[in-house]
Amino acid sequence: MEYFTATPPRQAQESKRLTPKIPQGVEGEGGTNTMPVAKLTIELEIPHAQSLKDRRQVVRSMKDKLRHSFNLSIAELDEGLVWNRATLGIAAISSSNSYLTGQLHQIDQAAHRMAALLSAEITDSYAEILPE
Repeated sequence: MEYFTATPPRQAQESKRLTPKIPQGVEGEGGTNTMPVAKLTIELEIPHAQSLKDRRQVVRSMKDKLRHSFNLSIAELDEGLVWNRATLGIAAISSSNSYLTGQLHQIDQAAHRMAALLSAEITDSYAEILPE
């Protein structure tokens, strides 16, 4: 014999929890709730690197300093097979395109300063703002 108990449907319970709450007054520039994503790619050349350890020291230092100075996500994009080159990917989000544009400019300037202090050179950097 099988017994069934009356339980409330799971869908009704889950729908209350999964409904996102959007705070009042949080809107993008156009009056809609948009959240553009900024992407900055930096290609580094590290001429003094004689080993993977030298390369790792420069890359880790730059990543930590940028992460500490700005509210961003940063990751190494290449495999690290070449000792004297590295590629960093940086991402940031905001509700304002103009804020992201200014922040990308500041991040790029800071990265150039840090690279000079670490005896490295930024060979290329390019930015892109992706819509939501």
